[in-house]
Amino acid sequence: MAFTNLTRRAGALTALGAMAALLLVLPTPRGAEGQETPPYTVTVTPTQNLTDGRQIAINIKTTTAYPVYEAQARVCRPGVTYEPGDGIQIHPGGRKGGPNCPDIPVSSSASVEGVSAKTFQFAPTPEGETIFMRVGTGVVAWEDATTGNFEQRTLTCDVNNPCWLVVQLYTAPSGQPPNWIPVIVPLTYAEIDPLSGCGGVAEGSLTASGSDAVSDAWIRWTLDSCGKKGPAGAWTTMSFGSDAEALVRAAEGKVDLAYTTNGESAGFLEKVENPRTLIPVPVALGASVLGVANGYIDPFGRKRPYGPIQITVGEFTSIVAKGEYLKEVATPIQNRNPELGRPPGMFLAVGTNKMNAFSEAGGVPWQTTRFLNAADTTEPNQTWRSPDGVPELGADQNKPRGVHQSFGLASPTFAFVLGLLTGRPGLARELGRLPADGGGFWLLGDWSTTEAYDMRAVSVETTPGTFVAPSTESLQAAVPGLEKLPDGTRAPTPSNRAGYPLTYVLYAFAPANPLADANNVCRPGSQELLKTWLTYLVGDGQKVLPPGFAPLTDELRAEADERIAQVGATPAATPCTTPDGGEPPPPGPDAQPTGAGGAPTGTGDGGPVGAGGGPSRAGTGPGSTSGTGSSVSVGDAAAAAAAAEEALLASSTDIPGFVAGLLPSWLLAIGGIVAVVLLAWFAARTTSAGIPPPGAGSSVTGEVSSS
Repeated sequence: MAFTNLTRRAGALTALGAMAALLLVLPTPRGAEGQETPPYTVTVTPTQNLTDGRQIAINIKTTTAYPVYEAQARVCRPGVTYEPGDGIQIHPGGRKGGPNCPDIPVSSSASVEGVSAKTFQFAPTPEGETIFMRVGTGVVAWEDATTGNFEQRTLTCDVNNPCWLVVQLYTAPSGQPPNWIPVIVPLTYAEIDPLSGCGGVAEGSLTASGSDAVSDAWIRWTLDSCGKKGPAGAWTTMSFGSDAEALVRAAEGKVDLAYTTNGESAGFLEKVENPRTLIPVPVALGASVLGVANGYIDPFGRKRPYGPIQITVGEFTSIVAKGEYLKEVATPIQNRNPELGRPPGMFLAVGTNKMNAFSEAGGVPWQTTRFLNAADTTEPNQTWRSPDGVPELGADQNKPRGVHQSFGLASPTFAFVLGLLTGRPGLARELGRLPADGGGFWLLGDWSTTEAYDMRAVSVETTPGTFVAPSTESLQAAVPGLEKLPDGTRAPTPSNRAGYPLTYVLYAFAPANPLADANNVCRPGSQELLKTWLTYLVGDGQKVLPPGFAPLTDELRAEADERIAQVGATPAATPCTTPDGGEPPPPGPDAQPTGAGGAPTGTGDGGPVGAGGGPSRAGTGPGSTSGTGSSVSVGDAAAAAAAAEEALLASSTDIPGFVAGLLPSWLLAIGGIVAVVLLAWFAARTTSAGIPPPGAGSSVTGEVSSS
């Protein structure tokens, strides 16, 4: 027994004795047969369709006559009878590191446990005491130290293996000795392998690529569409990397589709020789946001999550440009948002990553820096500049920021200002180890990611005194004012005062020429499936968008229909031959292609998700999070990042695809770059049976549950 735990128990018992005279006069609840009915409740939200890194809230309520002195929650083995403790200690079967409950998290995105020693004070209040923790998916192994034999134990939590959340309450009726009482709440997990959920891939299936920001949407679309008005099986497979890399792969003919926000206007194809023409088909609305995680400490010493936060465009600019060094706007931000002024302040009190962004090249960094650069011309303080007074930045101090495709490769550098994360896995890892003492963990990212990881998206001022948060309504309201770019895409602009200011359109970029394989043989079956898939995305697919995306407006839906008609309608310079050696069918919407599909044009390295690797992540820029907390010089980091980005694009023709039906989780070394393909971190909320409503919370009222 740890000394601190003994001290805590002694304090709890002292408090119980001090209150005994008062508590004993209160009525004790009784059941129908005179048995005591504990009044405490444990409510967990959510409990269904959980994904790796998902945050759950454990709310505990009781009465003053039945105090709860402490609570501990951990994910444990299901199907086990969890017994009450011995009065001081938790029963060995429910202890951390025992036979059923691991002493290490299920994944690097998860918490090993959630603990509160403030339940005595807050559980009797109307709102109760809430513990927050993050759950993981995967397999964890540990040694059971309770018997002295150090037996090897394992626990698996995934769509096929539900787990139990065991909430241990140190509680007792008034006047009686307390004991550890376990309360059981079952947890179920989402399907993250849509290929398996669809029974494999469809004949003539399409290959696609995009960032993990679209992983939720792709999984939902795939599970909902397979078998609907088309061939059986998954209609598309996916490989994940950056926005920019996805577009390059589509332009070079290595995949059939790329999901991203912008094309040539963002300069993503400037190094591609003779790129094939791609048609941007609108499929959803998204947004660049500032998300905030963690919370603040209220006057009673309780940690609370942040409520709505309001900032101006100038403040948004300064937060991204300067991180925690935003001297000129910290005071007005905290005055408008008192929660940010409460201990420990606007940023984390400890830890290196206080203001963060993703390092990969893509639409969010390009659109956001373009927007802030334009907005800064109207700001008297010129806030879109690197901070001054930060010696680590050297010559990069107090310089205009400009417009960038990637935060990792920007000059002046964002090192020491932003923590640069490698996709959702990097974010999940950081969120899983947030300190308990509060403070803001900030992220510049996409709305779908902040929603998937339970972060608060801030509201941005559009007109004086009007602050707008991202929502379906605010994103759709912004569409008419988005700037139309030469490549057929749209981008947010500071002149647009309607809706959420940083709204963007997500596009599926599809080839204008007919699909053909590496031998220039037509793929008529795949071409027909491409039309079916795109039609589904802008039709029924709008009904199953995950949180963080909004459906298309009527204007964009009409635009999508026009562009779907253009996909595959332009004859290639060298027409493909039909599978039987005859002439190809006439291109265009009136063509009637038949037959099975084949591999996409190119080297075939953009295959479906599964074994064999996939696009690596360009997460090696200055300030990239590696989990070690170490830092490098600005010059070395920038040089390494530039070399990594060059190697990434240069090696895109050699990156192998994925074999259908498998979901890997390993590191692949490709051209000296670490490629992270971790689909177990997808924030999908779907199951193979279809698209259920958001997972409801579970409530256990006054009971000791066991199997």
